[in-house]
Amino acid sequence: MKINIKQEFDVLKANTKTSLGLMVEVAAPAAQVTEIVSRTNSAFVFVVDTSGSMGGGRLELVKDSLLAIWAELRPEDYFGVVKFEDRADVVVSLKKKADLNATEVRNKISNLRPGGSTSIEAGLRLGLAEAASSPESMEATVILLSDGQANRGEVRAEVLGQLAAQATEHLITVSTFGIGQDYDDKILDQLSISGNGNHFAGLTLEELQTGLRNEVEDLLSKTIRDLRLEFVPKGNAPTNLKVNAIQRLRKFTRKQGGGIADVGDLAENEVRSLLFEVELPTGISAPFQDAIVDVKVTWLDVNTGKEHTETHNVWVRSLSVDDYVEPAKDEDILAEMAIYRAGLIHQEIIRLFEAGLDEEARHLAAESGVEFTTLLQRLGSTSMRQRDRLSEEVMNFMSIQDMDMMSNIKKSREISNRVMRAKKSAAESRKPLSDEN
Repeated sequence: MKINIKQEFDVLKANTKTSLGLMVEVAAPAAQVTEIVSRTNSAFVFVVDTSGSMGGGRLELVKDSLLAIWAELRPEDYFGVVKFEDRADVVVSLKKKADLNATEVRNKISNLRPGGSTSIEAGLRLGLAEAASSPESMEATVILLSDGQANRGEVRAEVLGQLAAQATEHLITVSTFGIGQDYDDKILDQLSISGNGNHFAGLTLEELQTGLRNEVEDLLSKTIRDLRLEFVPKGNAPTNLKVNAIQRLRKFTRKQGGGIADVGDLAENEVRSLLFEVELPTGISAPFQDAIVDVKVTWLDVNTGKEHTETHNVWVRSLSVDDYVEPAKDEDILAEMAIYRAGLIHQEIIRLFEAGLDEEARHLAAESGVEFTTLLQRLGSTSMRQRDRLSEEVMNFMSIQDMDMMSNIKKSREISNRVMRAKKSAAESRKPLSDEN
């Protein structure tokens, strides 16, 4: 795995409160053609909404997509299907694909029919129970496919989110797919955030199959497991030093002067840019030049089966007020910070649309598009990868102005989730981390 740690700057003004941005960029290796060790198997439980609101072709989208995914799974992977309407039932019990009868699986999926009311709670609970039956220490993913229009059982997004959050402690993640043009995304959005998964909009068969395929492929092609970053203050660092995680992570535990970030797994060739902030509330006296934090990176390489550890230092120097000149800031970090802020802006756009303030939401999108275009022009030395991502955000803001309100909300939710969790699209995540990064 390739690791690159960048600092926003390395020169501090003496005895001055300072916040220093850090970007830890990691790139997972490709899967080896001839694997040295057996790849870790994966377990998938697909929780399918079969309520009456899934008629009109929505359920057919889901069934066609499930059949396509079933065909692509490996014999060693685990597969299960749960359906729900006003109650939930197991359609295919979670088992290794090799132990399932392919004809029976296809028939059971093809025979799903819409009808009844919608209890996402019932489907989620049974789906999580099925996922919990996977072999010990195996990570399982619950993928819930629904129009999100819950009208039975628990319907509060925050309460359902708590169920997904509790499951993460048992190596179970929850991803969601919104089906159709007018699906209700509030519950599905909350489930994916709390369940450390992803949220996708499956408005057409192509979008649904592409999203499902990307989600499953990423889970199957993991080459890095249990990536962890530990920030350890050096003995000569200020005692009041703090480390903060800026983006959503699988888990971040703050420790005295440092912290531990559990990032999770990476798919082959996936590149992640992880943002952190080192706070120096009272600054450092001058003269000073030394490391203040060690970044200890640990992971398991799936290709070799070996555990690895690398330690990187964060060095700074402090100058007196008379000698200090404000340093240039790393443009890749500025770009990544801007991309993160784009996620916050999309959340505000969502709020405005939901409040019925369509014109204000579109104005904010247009204003942000201009701002990010200007930023792109100003950042001359940022990497091509960050430049491409900033360009994508400009296009996202511009496209929102031409969409109807509900499509705007769904698009903004999906974008803000992706940005806030630093989760890349499949095409982008496969761009290798260049040497100049």
